[in-house]
Amino acid sequence: MPENRRNPRSRMIELAFVRFKSTALNPGAPIVYLAGGPGGSGISTARGSRFPLFMAMREIGDVIALDQRGVGRSKPNLNCRQTLDYPLDRAGDPAEYLRLYREKTEACANYWRSQSVDLAAYNTEENAEDLELLRAALGAEKINLWSISYGTHLALAAIKRHPDRINRAILAGVEGLDQTYKLPANIQQQLELINELAKRDAAITNQIPDLISLMRSVHARLEREPVTVEIADRQTKQKVKVTIGSFDLQAAVANSLGSPEVAYLPAAYYAMSQGDFTLAAEQIAQLRRRNVGSAMAFMTDCASGASPARLRLIERQAKEALLGDAINFPFPGVCAGLGAHDLGNEFRASLRSKVPVLFISGTLDARTPPSNAEEVRKGFPNSAHLIIEGAVHSDPLFLSSPKIRDVMLEFLKGQPLSTTRITLPPFEFFWPRSRSGASAVQGSTVAWVKGVTGYRITSVLPSSSANQAGLKEADIITSVNGATFSASSDLIKIAQSAPASIEVGYYRRNSSTGEHESNRATIRTSETSASQRGQEATAPEQWLGQATGTEGRLGFMITGIEAGSLAQRAELREGDFIVKINEADFKIVDDLLVVEQSAQSGTPVEIFFIRYDAMQNKFGLTRSRRRFRK
Repeated sequence: MPENRRNPRSRMIELAFVRFKSTALNPGAPIVYLAGGPGGSGISTARGSRFPLFMAMREIGDVIALDQRGVGRSKPNLNCRQTLDYPLDRAGDPAEYLRLYREKTEACANYWRSQSVDLAAYNTEENAEDLELLRAALGAEKINLWSISYGTHLALAAIKRHPDRINRAILAGVEGLDQTYKLPANIQQQLELINELAKRDAAITNQIPDLISLMRSVHARLEREPVTVEIADRQTKQKVKVTIGSFDLQAAVANSLGSPEVAYLPAAYYAMSQGDFTLAAEQIAQLRRRNVGSAMAFMTDCASGASPARLRLIERQAKEALLGDAINFPFPGVCAGLGAHDLGNEFRASLRSKVPVLFISGTLDARTPPSNAEEVRKGFPNSAHLIIEGAVHSDPLFLSSPKIRDVMLEFLKGQPLSTTRITLPPFEFFWPRSRSGASAVQGSTVAWVKGVTGYRITSVLPSSSANQAGLKEADIITSVNGATFSASSDLIKIAQSAPASIEVGYYRRNSSTGEHESNRATIRTSETSASQRGQEATAPEQWLGQATGTEGRLGFMITGIEAGSLAQRAELREGDFIVKINEADFKIVDDLLVVEQSAQSGTPVEIFFIRYDAMQNKFGLTRSRRRFRK
């Protein structure tokens, strides 16, 4: 498609997408997923934690995971190589930060221009026209839009330009056409809400009567005199000194708002009030060295910009807000030398449309709060607003409750919505608490993830009893004769009492829905006595392989991910099968406590798990390496 539709001689560029075929007998309009950012990849999103939702949507129509222009597998991909590299030994100065941002983003822009890329063409209007060409290429009269964050901004632009080509739209974490730059008052309101939630936690209020007051005192201290902290450099492993000023902390906190990281705010500020700035120094060091992002991202945001009225409002509100205007930094200042094509106030003007829209908002989403959706919704008479109490930005807007999926499907089918409000479990802050001697493990569930111990089949012998019973590769056995096992040693007891035939409970992935469904099968075992079977196996779980004619390995299958949990932050998802933590194979549920311990100590942890890859249509071993903030 044309790179720049305002230029008759424009070159052509490529857009990449993955099409998941509908499971419906009579599919409706295709559903096009619009990722956030800007700069997010729809294809990568489909491979991540939202994959089951992509699969569920297929009962409506084909689902399209799109990489927008300049992103992911689309060509060109406009990623930048430049990193910010703000000196660690200086307190953060906004003017110096902005100078570096301009220098690095302009260097990236100049590189892409030298490659004949017309950067002025990377904006939301061109993106919206791409959707119209995509619709035509799909051979569809209309398309449905499923969007989040910046994707909602793009969806609104598409509705504005081609209302007759949009069937329905889901907008989660809404960014209106004049909401690219965020209001400091909204950020302040979110901090006040976090403060109120912290006051409901007796353990926290014993030390922090008022979080906002404590935050102001810490910022005032840094304003008077920056603090220098020695930390271990993640790159060189050597000790380095990081100097922290008030703006550094404002930027770091603003960066964490709207994410599960807000759970650490009370503990982090309490530590700083006691003189411990280690955690803040580690985060600030990362922010100073981060990549400047994508040319597509900063060109697109600069082009969307803000109306003069909104810019004045932001300036006024920043003077009173605890974090100032850190949530928007380095915009709009970074735009000055990039040559972005400003889309103008007509683009940003309020929109009225009869297109049916489902707005989705989380009450703890500081980046795109419910008030954003309510403002935009005034122009959509055929709309509903699903509010999720306790949800932050990103995944929780879709995955924090199974009811969200139900409501989305009801909306796309044109059915009455069963609810417009979902309340999540009470938000939990990270705060050191005594366990009163209680074990963190109860049955087959640990605090950070829900699941069950299982034996995952890697191969089935053709003449085996397991094959005759219908068991297949990738099935996960979780019980034998009704007995579950939380450790490999439990299989010895089962083996010693096992008769000539056993009933196994197992999970199998449904290829249509992507979900794991429970099943049962009766398997005739070999003639060898039960005690001999248990003794001959070199590892306890090998008895099950010998008894059934299979090969496999022990692990932990995830059956549930809670919003804000360590599992969600490690980007795990339901159906993942954990086989190793760090360098130790999974043998017992208590092995999973290593992850909780790493979160307490701040040490890195590696989680190895088996996951289905929809793009390659096979299971593969995946690794998640995380250093959870203390």
